[in-house]
Amino acid sequence: MCGIFGLVTRRGADISTQSVDKLVRAFFTYSELRGMESSGIVIKDPVLKEMLICRRSTKGRKFVNTSEFEQLVNKHVTKSALEHGLSILGHTRIATNGMLGRDNQPIEKNGAIGIHNGIICNIDYLWKDHPELHRQQLIDTELLVGLIKDRFDKGHKNAGEVLAQTIGEIEGTASFGLIFNNYKDMLLGSNCGSFYYALLPDLFAFASEDFILESCLKESGWIKEGEVVAIHQLEPVSFGVLNPVNFTFERVSKESTTKVQQEETQYKVLDLTQEVPKLPFLNTQPESRMRAKLEFHEAAAKGLKRCTRCILPETHPFIDFDEKGVCNYCREYDRRPKRNPLGKEMLMELVEPMKKRKGINSMLLLSGGRDSCYALHVMTEVLGLKPVAYSYDWGMLTDLGRRNQARMCGKLGVEHLLVSADIRKKREYIKLNVEAWLKKPHLGMVGLFMAGDKAYHYYAQQLFKRTQLPLFNGGSPLEYTYFKHGFSGAKPSFEKKTFKDKMDIMGFYLNQAVTNPGYFNASNWDSLMAYFVYFFYKWETIPITMLFKYLPWDEEEVNRTLIDGYNWELSPDTPTSWRIGDGTTAFYNYIYHTVAGFTENDCLRSNQINEGVITRERALELVFAENRPRYESLKRYFDTIGVDMEKAIDVVNKMPKLYQI
Repeated sequence: MCGIFGLVTRRGADISTQSVDKLVRAFFTYSELRGMESSGIVIKDPVLKEMLICRRSTKGRKFVNTSEFEQLVNKHVTKSALEHGLSILGHTRIATNGMLGRDNQPIEKNGAIGIHNGIICNIDYLWKDHPELHRQQLIDTELLVGLIKDRFDKGHKNAGEVLAQTIGEIEGTASFGLIFNNYKDMLLGSNCGSFYYALLPDLFAFASEDFILESCLKESGWIKEGEVVAIHQLEPVSFGVLNPVNFTFERVSKESTTKVQQEETQYKVLDLTQEVPKLPFLNTQPESRMRAKLEFHEAAAKGLKRCTRCILPETHPFIDFDEKGVCNYCREYDRRPKRNPLGKEMLMELVEPMKKRKGINSMLLLSGGRDSCYALHVMTEVLGLKPVAYSYDWGMLTDLGRRNQARMCGKLGVEHLLVSADIRKKREYIKLNVEAWLKKPHLGMVGLFMAGDKAYHYYAQQLFKRTQLPLFNGGSPLEYTYFKHGFSGAKPSFEKKTFKDKMDIMGFYLNQAVTNPGYFNASNWDSLMAYFVYFFYKWETIPITMLFKYLPWDEEEVNRTLIDGYNWELSPDTPTSWRIGDGTTAFYNYIYHTVAGFTENDCLRSNQINEGVITRERALELVFAENRPRYESLKRYFDTIGVDMEKAIDVVNKMPKLYQI
């Protein structure tokens, strides 16, 4: 989930300090797209016999301009150090486990220093299995580094055997690089393929993506214009040993006999990080009090007039019922051609030419939700494709969602291309808009809380243009809703929104902002771009294969496959597996149900009724369970964006209801 990179210089080579300095700076700049929450570096200086660590809770391009970084490079990236074989590891992070400032990478454990991209999902179980390692931090990288070092120190010198044994215990994803105070070699590995390297005459270098590695080598002058350099991938569940003495990179496996080499002089480990951890904002109200505040008017919701065919209620925007009590949304459904999947055979014909492409042959949009995770299973295990997974993290993907992404990619051996927004900034934007909304709440403005995720498809198109890999989308065809724009006054457009529809929605937002100046804030440019991307970006210029256009969408099959086959994680505060990877869902659904008596769950279940895959009675039974307030997810949301939960819930509870309670 992060960006990792590193380099080793060949002993005796005539290398300029400027060329290495440029390369390291380029690595931090390009890799920050995979993580902007923190940056860190470790330098193994062969002259001073020191390993020096420096970390900051800032994005890569800012980190390389700090005085700490400048002093570290000036002192240790010297001509003499380069001639003796200098080693560097670097990291840009999305904080998935642990506290920013305290748990940033690189991580040192008992004289080993490592960088790790991925998530170890069974981390708590592994700590219980290895109590001798003495856990000191929250971050999962500590166990990975400590376990490998401990096995070497106990006499297991076979590099391939130790690495294979360690990775074999992990559930999730792990791409890593390690250096040691008492061993000469740099050890590298990946269980998902998010690792690329190049061995030049005087330099070994690696990064999380081939694009990052090639771009950095070119920008820093290591690859000349017109020159072709071989960039190799560490395929899923493969490892390598970089020997700095004879400057060789050897692929190793469990059966390999390559052993780590002892250092003549043990290196001194120095951590130069002086940053004081910043404690996250925490809502400290007693849980019992907050749970008591959460409203759920079940009887009133059950008493709402609902469509006699689906379950959409009378409070749904622009709804009307005919003489039989059937709503206009169901009548519109009857006017459309029935959604009959085109069939697996046609899909197999479509993908057959892709399978002839060597190596990676497709790309999946992997949100971390159940349907895209199931789509990854289908692409690899059913269609026989070799996809790469793409995700965009805008700051509201939950740790649970990230873990489920890691479970899928780790088990299937799928490389994960991650684009990370400036998460701090995105969360600050959400906070600004939520606080503005609380001053003058309106159901039509709730969508503004999710504006930050709209770049998802934009970056997908940029990746398509760069890789030319066929794009696949595993989104469910039954997730569409009309009420979110409906509450802003926009009548449902059952085909495509007209230009007037789009302008009316923009007019609504502007009118709300004029009457509530809090909406004029630092998020405006980001929100405007989201509006443009969502309504005006021409998606049809790039073809995307919708898997469920060909295959039936069966909720029970999706859940069964993920849970039984991949140990897919569910949320403890809701019975549904839908939207549990989205950190915003619990709040906006609480708003909708408290004020209007329904949520997007009612829409999904209504769509299922019209598809004939669920009965109306079963749909009602499900939504009254699924619509209940999710305390744990609500608290996590408000802690994440730094908003007072009690104040927010009080405001929502006081909003005029669209139904009688």
